[in-house]
Amino acid sequence: MTVPSARPTASDAAASLGRWHAARRRSVTAATGNLALIETRWLAEGTDPDAAFADATAEAAATVTVTRLTRRNLDSDEPEHGLRFWDSASPAIAAFEQISAFDHNPEWVIDAEFTRSRRNVPSRSSTSATTAAAASSRCRATSPSAATASTTR
Repeated sequence: MTVPSARPTASDAAASLGRWHAARRRSVTAATGNLALIETRWLAEGTDPDAAFADATAEAAATVTVTRLTRRNLDSDEPEHGLRFWDSASPAIAAFEQISAFDHNPEWVIDAEFTRSRRNVPSRSSTSATTAAAASSRCRATSPSAATASTTR
């Protein structure tokens, strides 16, 4: 356990927050940042992911970076492969101005100590496929945006 150091001054905290905001801005506007993502393409079953990646990379524009991703099908637990396309010259990056945020306010600072929970979280392998499918169905029924999220992650 580390012993907390002296509490930072308000100007130290404000400067630290400013550095965090600058880093966040660089992160979202980076070549593979949130605003650069232009497409997530899930490959059809049986498609060779290496060949699909090679083809997509060869055909991509000079400003586009192609990355691979894999997820597990909620019903079958089989791997599914996909490609993500990131454009460092995307319209979203070009139109981006700022992330709105409040200034640092020392009156909202609360001194506290984080204590990690010792709670056991069941692994995917200990959860039945039926339970996972039911949870997935509940998520999809919640809202149209939840259905989109569940099919594109």
